Amino acid sequence: MKRYVEKEEEKTTNKLSNYVGIVFTDGVKGVILNFGANDKGDERYHLITSEANDGNCYYGGVRCDGINVQDTLIKTELMKGCNIYCFDSYKEMMTWFAEGIKN
Repeated sequence: MKRYVEKEEEKTTNKLSNYVGIVFTDGVKGVILNFGANDKGDERYHLITSEANDGNCYYGGVRCDGINVQDTLIKTELMKGCNIYCFDSYKEMMTWFAEGIKN
């Protein structure tokens, strides 16, 4: 079961959306973003985190890039042990994410 956040109410869902945020066990937030197509034409999704020294930090390197949100979660092995949040819009997800950036 994945967590789903809609405004101030907390709901749950077992279906992933295209706008997914992660809260790691240490409280650091992350989001999965579509980075566009690679040179083969495949979509490329990547996880970035709010914990960084000079901007957003990527997680796991290119080997963890997925062709969709679920593939990225599987490759980064985050389906277990992290809280996963699904949002209704990109704006809602990024607003939530920005609140976790400390510097």
